[in-house]
Amino acid sequence: MLRSIWRDRPGSLKTAGVLLLLLTGFATHLHKSHVADKQWLPETKAVSSLLGGGTAFSSRRAGSGANYGLGAGHLSTGGGRGISGGGSGSDGGGGSGGGGGGSRAASFLWGLCDPPQASVARNPYGRRRPLSWAAPHIQHDFRHWHTSAGVSREMLDAMRWNGPVKVGAKSDAFRFQIIGGQLFVDTSLVRQPKSGPVRWFPASAGEGSLATNGRAPLAMLALAELVHFHRKQLPDVDAVLQFTDWPMLQVPAPLTLPPPAPPQEAAPGSNPEAAAHAAEGAAAAAGAGGAMPGPLLSPCSNDDHLDVPFPDWTHWGIGGEHLQFEKPPQQQSWGGQRDHLLGVATKTPLARREPTLFYRGRASPKIPGDAKRVAVVSCGKHAPPAVRSLFDTQQVTWLEHKRIVPADQICSKRYLIYIESLGWSASLKYRLACGSVLLQVVPRVWEWFSRGLVQGTHFVQIPAAPVEAVCPAVVAALVTLEQHRSKGARHDLPLPAEAAAATALAALEAAEKAPPALRARRAAKKRAHDAGLPAPTQEELDAITAAVPLPDPSEEAARKRFDRAAAAAAPAEAVAAEAAAAKQASIAEEQLKFVRDRLGMEDVRNYLLDLLWAHADVLRYNVTPSATARPLTHSLLLEQFVFDKDRAMILAAYPWLNCGLDSTASNSTSPASGT
Repeated sequence: MLRSIWRDRPGSLKTAGVLLLLLTGFATHLHKSHVADKQWLPETKAVSSLLGGGTAFSSRRAGSGANYGLGAGHLSTGGGRGISGGGSGSDGGGGSGGGGGGSRAASFLWGLCDPPQASVARNPYGRRRPLSWAAPHIQHDFRHWHTSAGVSREMLDAMRWNGPVKVGAKSDAFRFQIIGGQLFVDTSLVRQPKSGPVRWFPASAGEGSLATNGRAPLAMLALAELVHFHRKQLPDVDAVLQFTDWPMLQVPAPLTLPPPAPPQEAAPGSNPEAAAHAAEGAAAAAGAGGAMPGPLLSPCSNDDHLDVPFPDWTHWGIGGEHLQFEKPPQQQSWGGQRDHLLGVATKTPLARREPTLFYRGRASPKIPGDAKRVAVVSCGKHAPPAVRSLFDTQQVTWLEHKRIVPADQICSKRYLIYIESLGWSASLKYRLACGSVLLQVVPRVWEWFSRGLVQGTHFVQIPAAPVEAVCPAVVAALVTLEQHRSKGARHDLPLPAEAAAATALAALEAAEKAPPALRARRAAKKRAHDAGLPAPTQEELDAITAAVPLPDPSEEAARKRFDRAAAAAAPAEAVAAEAAAAKQASIAEEQLKFVRDRLGMEDVRNYLLDLLWAHADVLRYNVTPSATARPLTHSLLLEQFVFDKDRAMILAAYPWLNCGLDSTASNSTSPASGT
């Protein structure tokens, strides 16, 4: 019967039927692709128009962060509100008309509002199968509670700004519970303002600042995203999350910890130098009497602290402070930034990049933690003339918007360097994605992925102590790497040992005459100011500094000076040997491979899933919402973003937030309640 009906159809109806079947099959394929967590966003302008318009997606490969059409950073506001608006676009190719009808059709097509939920993967023994490559590191971080009585509710109750374990007094923090796939957030542990709502740092900097979105709202967004798309894969869990740049909970002194069974891969931050300086990053001690506190999720940690690394907020919304991308700007998520940087790295082979070491960031002599950064920024001034061309380093504060360097320019440099300050910095992943040769000053802390990096394979390590040795070691590494390039050696450079020694001596001499030179520079500025003349230029100030005589030139003083310079240059020999063994191209290739294979947004989500399960495993109570916790609805989440521009950007980048969103709440201009 069906065959006879089909045979009797006119040709045009047959064609229409075939097209309808093909369209249905294509839509089903796309839906399954998202269920399988594919890493691409297909072009659906025609399908979207047919179903009522609304939103069009980009055909550009967008990395793991684009799964389910969320957070890759390629979705930009075009006058609408993500899927629920009638005219929001993607990379300039906006959806056509349709309004709410197109919204519902697109949501049905993509499964955004009711995405298929995968069940927990288990091994043949019935145990949950870890998803993340970093699962051994997660187990390592929770080993303290596995060997003790576990975590009680009272441990987490004590973690508040005025509690036994101080959290949230000088930083943003919140407690959250996930129960039966529902997310609850409790902000009562944070110091509350005397009047008005909580304004998450750094929203108070005002609209348009590079970090205006805030750390806590983006962390809430990360959890909400996980709950929305992986509800059936989540355990019941109760946890505290904080956002300072350093670990907060020191291991209590009377506590005897089990021997740290090392993870499967080397941990560059786990070393004597980092341990010796770990106390500098402590913001609070554990509870009185050496009692074991509960786990604290933080952006970073080390072996001297109980903090457990949680992927930081920049994965979901804030770009690097001194990175600028094509579109949209700093508010892109890591998914879009990663793809852009990898594309730039692919277009610019290492051999064609400028043979310079690039650094932009804060390097203030007034901040003790910046000593290593100051040494690197000023290193080019002390290096021998033939080596100075290898340096392009400069201090830039985060408020100096006009001095932001485009990502393309950063990735055009052959060498990049990662240097911590008082604590952790979010910039490591951006440097890795450039595919330049990375120099890394020994870190004191690690973040969620950095323990997967291997010295000599992914980076050349620079000693962190003494500070006087940092600059000579950097010079030795650069000279060695340039002389051992695969295509010919540079004969205009001195030997690494000679360059390092000369640099150390010049830096030492500059340090010895710094106080009188500083007085001379200040006097010159004052004379110009009193006379109503322009301030001296940097070249004029440098000439004044050079004219200041050195201290006692006696033979004994000269000998001591050379001895101190030799001691500062001594670590450079080992750095030069490591740099000689590691080829430029291999380091760059391994960095890009690491970013492609282990630093996508899918890897971030898998890490979070394993982290929450590991946290749930050490809880010794049935999780219930804390007394002051509130269900985090999409409307309440959007209220945490203070400015209209931020909310519009978030809705465009994460269209699933439109699901169940009250239009009045989403259009509200009231400031974040934060409670």
